[in-house]
Amino acid sequence: MEEASVFASSGCFPWMPQRADQVLQSCFDLEFETLAPGQRRDTRGRIGCLLRGTGRLDTGETAGPGFFFGAARTNRLEKVAAEETLEAGTECLVAWFDFDVVLTVCYTACWFHARLIQEMEQALDARRRAKKAPAEQ
Repeated sequence: MEEASVFASSGCFPWMPQRADQVLQSCFDLEFETLAPGQRRDTRGRIGCLLRGTGRLDTGETAGPGFFFGAARTNRLEKVAAEETLEAGTECLVAWFDFDVVLTVCYTACWFHARLIQEMEQALDARRRAKKAPAEQ
């Protein structure tokens, strides 16, 4: 019996097929990392997705499962790398993606790759709007 996808079993992306982790490891240069409470990690040109646990970014934002960091949207809606640091509040499981690889066309063109990018972009837009909202008040 095939092991469930780490993404699907996290509860953040229940639609991910079992083979997703293996495919994404090759097309996104995906790595998983477990952080103990109090451990800190810099993004270093990577996009992080918190799959399990809670933490806080050096921006002051609280992160929970499904939170993307290490990338931002400009006012022109261009995606740019954002150097951020996550400090784990509880034990965390982070999926790390290479920023440049995520933004390039995937020749495998698997449907879950496209959907993950779409959800990441929606999350980045929501972060941008949330940061902008207090300044507009």
